[in-house]
Amino acid sequence: MQKCLTIICIILFFHPSFAQDNKKKDSGASPQKSLILTKKQKRKIKVKPDPLWVRDYDDLLSLDIPFASTSLTVDLTDKITNKVMNYRPHSDMTVGLEAGYQVFGFGYAVSSGLSSLSNKTYGKTDYNDYSFSFTTHRLVIDMFYEDFKGFYLYNYTSFPKTSPADTSKIFPQRSDMHAVSAGLSIYYIQNFKHFSYKAPFSNSEEQLKSAGTFMWGGYISTFNLNADSGLVFGKYKRSLTGYSNINMSNTINIGVSPGYMYTFVFKHHFYASIALNPGLSLMYYQSLAHGPKDTIPGSKDSTYKVMSTSNLGFKITSRISFGYNSPRLYAGCTFSRDAFYQDESISKSKVDYAVGSVRVYIGYRFNVPLLNKIWKGGDSGDRIEINSASSSQL
Repeated sequence: MQKCLTIICIILFFHPSFAQDNKKKDSGASPQKSLILTKKQKRKIKVKPDPLWVRDYDDLLSLDIPFASTSLTVDLTDKITNKVMNYRPHSDMTVGLEAGYQVFGFGYAVSSGLSSLSNKTYGKTDYNDYSFSFTTHRLVIDMFYEDFKGFYLYNYTSFPKTSPADTSKIFPQRSDMHAVSAGLSIYYIQNFKHFSYKAPFSNSEEQLKSAGTFMWGGYISTFNLNADSGLVFGKYKRSLTGYSNINMSNTINIGVSPGYMYTFVFKHHFYASIALNPGLSLMYYQSLAHGPKDTIPGSKDSTYKVMSTSNLGFKITSRISFGYNSPRLYAGCTFSRDAFYQDESISKSKVDYAVGSVRVYIGYRFNVPLLNKIWKGGDSGDRIEINSASSSQL
């Protein structure tokens, strides 16, 4: 019996839990407390990028001065004659101020007035440009609205001259032409742990190592073009017979747009990013023509409407950004372009268009302890940005 008790005591003494308790008693250390995370804390850690790849600057107040230019190109293609008319607005460069802190970003810009120096050559364009962006580590939502009134014919030299003496360098102008473009796109960032979309485009983060990611998403867009005297005017109607009497065109696209983006990181905080997203959509197209009954075949009154649905539309979105991004100073240039193309089988005429912008900026980040003290919680991975520009602000 005594031998059995001795064996049991030896087993208990060398058992791991018993030995650990003895060590705690000998050292006088208190038992360790386990760390319990809430669901919200676990969710934040799960979506947070790897700090070895992405550095976060949301706790700093960023102020930058952007110089930007917005562009719109409109191609009217006549499939009977294969002639193309290219219209462009005479938009001005804007200058503004942008600020960002935590989830908030705001920017406002006004016209620089430089376009007034060439209004005689290209005509005058009144426009409004608004954009809204919501960006997290995994999700990008972009919305835009652009309104242009006043265009000029960019490729007028490709059409026959009225006379041998017609050597004027003033572009044919359409002050009555009006275009409205709007769209919404949503993208999911697959490699959000090692890649930052915000680093090259909103500068609220910094990409520390070269990395890339697939992007999955979709878009919806609309484009309306109209003119009082017809989209094709004067002598040019002889070259684009498919546009006879058409004075309004409207296009709606709903589609998918997967793509890929990569950021190259160089020494001393320099970077270069490129993204390409091709898109395929279902498209609704509508054109409206006005004129006497005898000039519009098949019409029963002075208005003839042509509609087509369930056709294919194509889109190519390209984004390029390069610059310098450090904890305090940052500067760079971004270029973006959304080009929309129609299916060739729609009608005798089609409208392709592209919306683009170029932005050059320089900024600085400030440490504001008072803001950090006021700020309570919130997911620093999200940022909402609102930007607007107007030619009529001066």
